[in-house]
Amino acid sequence: MNSSGVDPAETSRDILLKLGVPDSAIEISGGRNTSEEMQELSQRFQTSKSRIGLLTSAWHLPRAVRLANRNGLQPIPLPADFRTGANVEGFTTGQIVESMIPNGSALAATWSCAKEYLGMLVGR
Repeated sequence: MNSSGVDPAETSRDILLKLGVPDSAIEISGGRNTSEEMQELSQRFQTSKSRIGLLTSAWHLPRAVRLANRNGLQPIPLPADFRTGANVEGFTTGQIVESMIPNGSALAATWSCAKEYLGMLVGR
């Protein structure tokens, strides 16, 4: 489902390696979307007593946790990539007006939001 051609799992692996996590401690799960990833993880941890952390964007975490629970996982939520609005206090009038003009970042945020709500709507 990732149209960028970049594998998020490999990107995550690269980040963890740069943070000093040993390669032997990193596992990559399969799946093309969150629903499939949770199914894969459920199979992997079916008989395990290990505690599992679920690290994803804060805006995506509620749906990811719901899908994990639906697949029998009880993950520890680990939010990242918090997205907040700009603090307009101290902005000039020009900056405030400019922030109201549609741009690519706003479109990307709208796309992410729509994707999350569509996922909730269809039960994924």
